[in-house]
Amino acid sequence: SYKVNPILHPGDSLRGKYKYAVLTYDKNSLEHYGETKDFIERDVNDVLSFKGENRFRVVATESPGMDAEMMRMMMMGVMMGGGGFGGPPKLMLFEKKKKGGRGWSEEDEEEAGEVISLRGWKREDIKDMLMTLLPSA
Repeated sequence: SYKVNPILHPGDSLRGKYKYAVLTYDKNSLEHYGETKDFIERDVNDVLSFKGENRFRVVATESPGMDAEMMRMMMMGVMMGGGGFGGPPKLMLFEKKKKGGRGWSEEDEEEAGEVISLRGWKREDIKDMLMTLLPSA
């Protein structure tokens, strides 16, 4: 099924729009997202070679096992959005560099200009998006 890419607004030039991107994924659920897994295994080094490590990074997180508190939260429906616990990989795009020169990380989600769930994305589309949106090294 074809899905319209929500980011590519026709007519707006997005080339180099963002300064930094962080792709986060959960080690325990990555196998459910084969295209993203392929991107991480095969294409990340390409993107890094064109964009540089001060523009893009991949962060693996590990969701804890289910504990009683998490079960209770799920029962209440808090995690219907598929939160950080084994949720889909996501891409956070930042419009400016982080103060202090360090790169952005998965904790900076509220600062991101755009956060995209990569559920259902194709490997080539993830790569094309990063190659377009981030300035070259």
